[in-house]
Amino acid sequence: MINYTHCEEHELLRHLASGEEQAFTVIYNRYWKPMFFIAHKKLQVVEDAKEIVQGVFFTLWQKRENLLINDLSLYLAAMTRYAVYRHISKEKKRKDQLKKIEKNIKPTAAFDVESNNCWNCSTGLPANFRKSTGSFFSIINYWTNRLKRWLISWVYPPERRKVTCQK
Repeated sequence: MINYTHCEEHELLRHLASGEEQAFTVIYNRYWKPMFFIAHKKLQVVEDAKEIVQGVFFTLWQKRENLLINDLSLYLAAMTRYAVYRHISKEKKRKDQLKKIEKNIKPTAAFDVESNNCWNCSTGLPANFRKSTGSFFSIINYWTNRLKRWLISWVYPPERRKVTCQK
């Protein structure tokens, strides 16, 4: 059995290419902290940095047979930086999409918790949906009122009931 902990980079890469997991483990233990430092320095989020480093090592293992690497530390650092840039780009796109969605959403329903009334439920919906949503919300109001009456009767004795329900 070979002791990989004292192997040089080119030997580790050769063993990695042949699929030896112990060589991969030595690479992982040797380079995890520096890669994490690179990712965390840019992102400032521990969990995201860990995920990126894990992703880089996963890619390294998947592509181990086809890689031509001259300097492993530089290669892993570059992979980590590009993974961070991709992550930042995806997060920016996700935030932009959320902003667009929030900007385009118009409140279509308001629900008064105290009186359990739902009004303006179909505002903003196409005409063919208005009839079905009206009946949908009337069913919701009916069951909400039934549940509320039941809870009030269960929790409060008749003399402490202050809340009135619609029938």
